[in-house]
Order: sequence, then structure tokens, then C-alpha cells
Amino acid sequence: WSIRAIGYDAQGIGIGTDTNINIEIDNNITTPTIVVNNPSTGTVILEPGNIDEDVVEVVFEYKGIGGSWVNIGVDTVAPFNISWNTYRISDGSYTVRVQVKDEVGNTASVTSSEFEIDNEAPVGDISLIDGAVPGSKVISGIVSVVFEASDRITEVATTSISIDGGAFIPTGSPYIWDTTILPDGVHSLQVKV
Repeated sequence: WSIRAIGYDAQGIGIGTDTNINIEIDNNITTPTIVVNNPSTGTVILEPGNIDEDVVEVVFEYKGIGGSWVNIGVDTVAPFNISWNTYRISDGSYTVRVQVKDEVGNTASVTSSEFEIDNEAPVGDISLIDGAVPGSKVISGIVSVVFEASDRITEVATTSISIDGGAFIPTGSPYIWDTTILPDGVHSLQVKV
């Protein structure tokens, strides 16, 4: 846009003009996209996408279901990303919001899809060996080892078992254990989930 100032006296006679002043008008800002990398556990990298070249500030926030927006941080240097340590929040469902601001103050924001934060380790427990509670009877031969594996939020991906501190063997429950290859005595079992 170009603006020119003209002065008039009381009779409406032009008494002078000023040079044209060019003005750029920027009332638009592109709505960004959001990339949430590694959303399930630990450190999550948040980055906006599809942002205008004149963006000068990006605000990152998170919200749990039914909660209020909480500031994660502000970045004022391109490429505008932030590392979010999710170990400081409770496990559960969350969304992230990115708000961008350009050099003239226009703002736009986008909210991510809901995703799960799961920092709590899964739990494994040996419940029965040859039909009895572990340690309650002497066993021999080929026995069945029943264990339970659970996680409060996500499915357990893998389970494995270790005998006497040896290598973990991927397996499901029940694990069929051939005790005839071991010497008599006390042995240990450990489940990893």
C-alpha cells in the first residue's frame, strides 16, 4: 500500500504534499502443523511445521484430558523446536498445542491429536510353578512356569525369562521348564517384561 499526505488550508486550498510512504500490511499468518516425535515415553521432541518465514516466537503447551494448558516452553530461534521431558508428568492421555507469532503480532495455533504418555514400567510376576506358589514345594522334571505381565496403559510388547541369572529367553506364559538339565539345589527365575 502507498500513502500520501496532502495539507489544506482553511479555504480548502492544497498547501503542500509529502512524499509517498509505502506500507506493507500483514494481517495473515499460516496455521502451523505440529510434529510430536516419540510421544509415548521419556523425552518428546516437538516441532511446528508449515510456518511463515516471519515467525519470531513459538509457544509449546500441553494439556491432559479435562485439564488446563500448561507451558512447556517458548522458542524464539528457528527452527523452533523443544525437548519435553515427560517424566515430570503423570501417565495418561495428552494433547500438545503450538502457538506461533509473527513479527507484527499475528498469531495462529494448532492442537495435536490425543496421545498416551506411559513412563511407568510394565510389571512381571511369576505366579505358579508346577501348579504351586513359587518356593512352596520342591519341583522336578518338566514343569510349567506361569507368569503375568501387565502395563497400566499400553500393551506389553515382549516377555522373557532368565534362569539362574543367564541370558533372557523370549517366551510367553506359560514357560515350559526342563529342570532335568540342572543340578539339584536352589535355582532362580526372573521375568523381564
